[in-house]
Formats: sequence, C-alpha cells, structure tokens
Amino acid sequence: MRYTRVLFGFTWVVAGAVAGQSATTASSVKHPILDDTTSEANIIDSSSLIQSEQTSPNPKKKKKKKNLRRDSWPMNCHIHNWPSASVSSIKQAYSWFYEIASDLGADAQQCRRIACFDSSAVWFCADSLDYKYPNSVLIADTVEPLLDEDYGCLDAGDKNMVQGQMFTSDGWCVLVRGGENCAVEVPEQPIFY
Repeated sequence: MRYTRVLFGFTWVVAGAVAGQSATTASSVKHPILDDTTSEANIIDSSSLIQSEQTSPNPKKKKKKKNLRRDSWPMNCHIHNWPSASVSSIKQAYSWFYEIASDLGADAQQCRRIACFDSSAVWFCADSLDYKYPNSVLIADTVEPLLDEDYGCLDAGDKNMVQGQMFTSDGWCVLVRGGENCAVEVPEQPIFY
C-alpha cells in the first residue's frame, strides 16, 4: 500500500507496507528539509484519491489566455515624439535576433543600437550600474509585446508602424524607433530616454 502526503504543493510518497513497514512506521518519517514529522491524520491513502478522481467528471480545460494588458507590462509607447519604425523592419530584426542567437549588450547606463533595417532600429539599454549582455533570443522575446496588435505600441492610425520601449526586471530595456540612418554606425551612447 502507498501513502501520499501533499506538502506545500509537492506530493511526498511514503512507502509503507511495500517496504515491509506498517503505517505507523511510515508516519514517523521526517521530511529531510523541513524536519516535519507526519502524523497518521495527514496521510491519505492514494487508492482513495485515484478512485475519487475516476468517479468525478473531468472538467474541460480552459485555454490560458495571455495577460497582455498594457498596465501589466513595463511598456512605454510613443515616447519623446520619436518617429515610428516600420513593423516589417522590426519583425526582420526579430527574426535576425533568433538567427544569430548570441549575446548582445551594452555598458552600464549606456544604450547601443543592436539592429537596424531600412530606417527602423532596435536599441538595447543597460539601465543598471553594470554591463548587461542577454542573449539575442531573449531580446527578441522582449521586443515581441511591442508588436502586439491589441496591447502593443502600434500607431493608432497606422498598424504598420510601431514605437515604444519595453523594460525588464533584469535592469535592461529595448527601444524601437524609426528615423535612423542604418548606413552609419552609431557609437554607444548614454541613456537618452
């Protein structure tokens, strides 16, 4: 017979009679981390759990909806009256970030233009006091919410244009804007937002 005990969301299986022990012996087993002694009242027979699961109807699983409300993301849209970037160019940068899959970064309190297509650019800024160098795939995933049709930073009058900034909890952000001259290599700059 197997006994289970639910402990802080984890299931702890105690082998009782299987290992030749009685339920009272199994109930005196201590948790290795919490040093919690189980009691017979807290031990549940797993066969009764299985039977109750089989007799109860299985509710339909609801699809988990993405929480993309603008107030749940550290996102700023249409800042400093900068020109908007082309969505297709930013999507091209997004794909390129996945292709290179390498670390990109900037020095502390600095911004660096890390992608530029046509006249649209993605800037990476280290908001912290140390150098930041996340993988380009993580940067691409941070740019993606800016392109969301419902909750992103698309222009109200033209859904083919976008401009905004997305912060992370790791002390860096990405900035998408247009009006860039991609033919010119821009040096790293102090934070400009």
